[in-house]
This record gives sequence, structure tokens and C-alpha cells, in this order.
Amino acid sequence: MRKIVAILLLQVLTMIIGFYLIYNTMYDIDNNRLISLAGLMLIAINTFTIHKTISKIIQINDTKTEKTKDVVYYITPILIILVVLTFVAFFKYDKYMLNERGVVKEVVINEKYWLSLGKRASGNYIFFNFATDDGQIIYNREMNDDYNVGDTLFIKYDRRRPKNNIIISKK
Repeated sequence: MRKIVAILLLQVLTMIIGFYLIYNTMYDIDNNRLISLAGLMLIAINTFTIHKTISKIIQINDTKTEKTKDVVYYITPILIILVVLTFVAFFKYDKYMLNERGVVKEVVINEKYWLSLGKRASGNYIFFNFATDDGQIIYNREMNDDYNVGDTLFIKYDRRRPKNNIIISKK
């Protein structure tokens, strides 16, 4: 029983690590976004394997096999719903934090070219960078056909997570 509970705790810890990887790399524009994909894979694998561990715990504590089967069928959908709700909460939290502690900054578009990052992510991308208040340089790209090289934009970025930024308007 202790071994099974230890496995369950390890799976939960792995899911937390997956969320952490996604949260810290979801705004990256280079190959670090592959780390975000690895975090998503950790969460997905653990979502579908954690129900087996929980079913083993239930089977050890419950002698009625019919009741155990019924409980196990409900565990995976509940875990999937919890994972989806957590992702929604991440994005809502980022948007909220951007509105609460966002700083407006003026940037100039450095480059613009067509880039293919998948079916729905192919198009003209603009590239710009900016320095935060503490001197950190942030590089960003945005799929956009409305702006050209040399255009000046106003962006809003989160001081604690400057990779969380949006274009507000053109100057």
C-alpha cells in the first residue's frame, strides 16, 4: 500500500513539474517552447496513468469489485476536467496580471517575414525587442499583417514576467 501511495505522489509531483514547465516557457519564441510541449506530455501521460494507481488503492481497500470498477471509470474524466480547468486558470491569471501590473512601453519593429510554424501559425510575423526596467532584453514575435518594419508600437508587459506582453496600439 505504501508503494502505491508513493507512486501516486510521484505522479502528482510529475504533473506539477509539467505545469511549471509550461508556465515558464509558454511565451518563449525559440526552441524553449519545446520544453512547454514536454510539460504538456508529462501532464497527459500522468493524467491517463494516475487512474490506474488510484484504482489499485481502491481495490486494496474495497472488496466489492463492481463498486471499484464504477469508481475507476469516473477518475480519468475528472482528472481531464481538472487539467483543462488548470490550463484555463493559467491563461486567465496571466491576462489578469497583465492588466493589474502591466507597464506600457514603446517599441520599434525590427524585422518582418513569412514564417511557418504549423497549419494555423503560418503567416507574416513581426519581430521586436524591448528592455525592461531592470535592463533585461526581451525578444518577441507576433503574427501580424498590419505592421511593417520601422513602425512604432505601444506594448504592455508584465514586470514580473515580461514575456507576457501584448500589442496595445500603433503610434
